[in-house]
Amino acid sequence: MTVSVLSHGSFDAQSKSTEERQRDCEEISLFIESNKGRSVIVFSDGSVYKGPVGGGACAAVLYPLSVNESYSTESKTVGHKVTALKCEIEGNALGLEVALQYYLKLKCSFNIAQYLYILCDCSEAIVSVSKSNIYAIDATLHRRITSLCRQLCKMLLGINSQPCWHYR
Repeated sequence: MTVSVLSHGSFDAQSKSTEERQRDCEEISLFIESNKGRSVIVFSDGSVYKGPVGGGACAAVLYPLSVNESYSTESKTVGHKVTALKCEIEGNALGLEVALQYYLKLKCSFNIAQYLYILCDCSEAIVSVSKSNIYAIDATLHRRITSLCRQLCKMLLGINSQPCWHYR
């Protein structure tokens, strides 16, 4: 499995100027355009309602290989009294699940190099997932992510995790 974490600039979007945010959006748009039809791209996100701990949820949006297919979305309630980091990590796991279901649905051989890009705006979540940081991830979630990665690897896919809006 290939894991790449690419980023640039501040991870705090609120501290960025309008021009910096616009440049980040343009870079992501260019990234999507250059990978359309060659790679599957999943955007994942997680958040908590009102404060650092509270009711949390996550979502994943998958952009398929074919430009003729429409994108798919999934969302999930994470729980009550959870942290934003837990929600972001759950979002990455949901992104892996959505991607695995997509590839299983294709039922075709993968004879060309394809990549699965998971784009996330939380660097701590990306590091926790890509480095299998058991201290940041509870054991059940860790096993789920590990299982998903193994299943995707059996399909000969590379997994690239990139912070969204911080691609370079």
